[in-house]
Formats: sequence, structure tokens, C-alpha cells
Amino acid sequence: MPAALPPATAATASDEVRRAEAADVRRREFVLGGVSLAALALSGCGEDEAAAPAPATRAFKGPWGSVDVPQRPRRVVTMYPTDTDIALVLGLPLAAAPGATGSAAQPFAAYQAPRLRGVRRITTYAEPNFEQIAAQRPDVIIDSALSSGERTVYDRLSRIAPTVAMEPKDWREYLTAMGRAFGRERRVQGSMERYDARAADIRAALGDRWAGKTFASVFAFAAEVIVADATAQVHHVLERDLGMRLHRLAVRTGERVTLPAENLGRLDADVLLVPVYPQEKSLARERRDYDALRAQPLWERLAAVRAGQVFEFDGELVYTSPLTAAALLERLGEVLSQEARDARDHGA
Repeated sequence: MPAALPPATAATASDEVRRAEAADVRRREFVLGGVSLAALALSGCGEDEAAAPAPATRAFKGPWGSVDVPQRPRRVVTMYPTDTDIALVLGLPLAAAPGATGSAAQPFAAYQAPRLRGVRRITTYAEPNFEQIAAQRPDVIIDSALSSGERTVYDRLSRIAPTVAMEPKDWREYLTAMGRAFGRERRVQGSMERYDARAADIRAALGDRWAGKTFASVFAFAAEVIVADATAQVHHVLERDLGMRLHRLAVRTGERVTLPAENLGRLDADVLLVPVYPQEKSLARERRDYDALRAQPLWERLAAVRAGQVFEFDGELVYTSPLTAAALLERLGEVLSQEARDARDHGA
């Protein structure tokens, strides 16, 4: 027969109460902690991992009405290299995309080609090959090259698959809109945070080497130079992301300044950025115009040229998209950081 338990004393009774209260507190902390962890888990998961099933489609208001966008597409076709960037950042399954300049005859743009293995090249510009596009059996098409005058192209694409179309002015605007259309807002947020962190690192590394210097990006032709306006992507990266100062000819919005060769003296920026389009790198225009311009005495007299502060970048990066912006950020960081290091080494 088991021994009888001793009767509880006042002390043991109070101990039991304290233990019971402590246990109750722990239970409440566990429940509240569980709720907090669950909330964190839900907030941290990607769209594909959300607890609630994603809707089959989501409405997107395009230039010609609402489009039902598949939330889990299986075959995505893009109409421009910048649209391909969007699909890559959002993690969409690409079936086909245009080569550089929109042609199937050209390789993919150099900055994105390593990520497009297995993706078929198609022609989408300037005359889209609709039969080629339809043969890819897309369940959604992305097209940022559409303007208000291209309704006919949009209608033909829409007969093939739902077409998400817009005319973006800035890569952040474009990526945000497409992330919302495909229900992938968290990917957008992560991409922008990584870009901003990288820009901050490069900006810190540059220090004050370029303080007070003026920058301008120009398109070089044999007989003239066109100064890009303030909305150009290279100017966005320089001014907004790296804190650089634009030259007075580059601060205009919606107005490019054209300088005939005899007026090159007005281009007195401290630093010039020139997009180049070498034929061997897949873009159509050769660089002979730029080479002809550089042979002119007036070009050689420019302050930036005399100081050795004319930097080239890939012409594919002038178009607005998240991956072109990231590649351009790296290129500018590379050349400006190297020049800053050289200046420090020589005591400048």
C-alpha cells in the first residue's frame, strides 16, 4: 500500500500557489510567443509560401484596360530586354525573350545572358514576329515598349496571351508595378533593399573625391553631341544613388541638349559618361561615330578629356530596368573608385 501523502502545511500550500501562478505565466508567454513567431513566419515567407493559396489571377490596369494576370505562370514571354529583367528579378519562368535590340539574330544582352541559359531567343522589335511568339505558348506576355500609338501590337499580343503592358519612366516604378501585378511584392522589396545597400557602400567608398565635380552623360555622334536629360538612367544613378552633381546641361527634364561640333565648348562638365555600342558586343550601331568625334580638336580641348575623366559604359545600360540599373551602378562605382584610388596614390 503506498504511503499516504502528508497534509499540506501553510508554507507548502503557498509554494504550490506560486508554482501554479508561475506555470500560468509561462503558458501565457508560450501562447503569446507562438502568436508572435507565427506572425513573423507569415511576414517572412515569399508569395509562393504564403499560408493562404494565391488567387489564380490578379487584375492589372494597363493602358488599354484591365488584364487578368496569372499569379503562377508557367511560360512567360518578354518583348524587350528590360522586360526580361523584370521576369528575372520576380523569379518568373521565362520561355522566350528577345536578343539585344529585340532581335532573335542577336545574342542576349551581355549583362543578363548568364541568367538566360535555356531561354529561346525571339524577335520582338521593331517588327514583332507574332508567329514566333505564339509558338512559345505563353500564358502571359510582358511588354514595356508599348506606347500609346501601339494599340495594334497590343491587340495582337493579347490574342496570344494576357499582355501586361506599361510605359515606365523609372525602373523602381516599373518593378513595383510588375511586382504588384504578379503578387511578388516581397521580391521587389528585397531587390530594392539590396540595390540601395550596394549604392550606399559604393558611395561611402568614393568618399569626397568627386565633391563639387559636375557630371554629364552624352551620346556621341560624328558631327554633334547630345546631352542626356535629368531623367536618363545614368543621371538617376549618379545623382540619386551616388550623390553626384549633374552639369547644368544635364539637369533639364524632358529636353536633351544637342551641341553641334562647333559648340562643344559648352560641354565643360568635369566628368563625361559615354554609352558605347560596339558591333561585336551585339548592338547595332558601331562606335565609329564616337571615334570620329574624339579625333576632333574641339573634343580634345574639353576639360573632362584633358583630365582623363571620360568614362565609357555599355550602351545596353541606358534603358530603364532593375538589372541595367544594378549593372550601371557597378560600372560607375568601378571607374569612379579606380580614379579616386589613382588620385590618392598620386597625391591629388
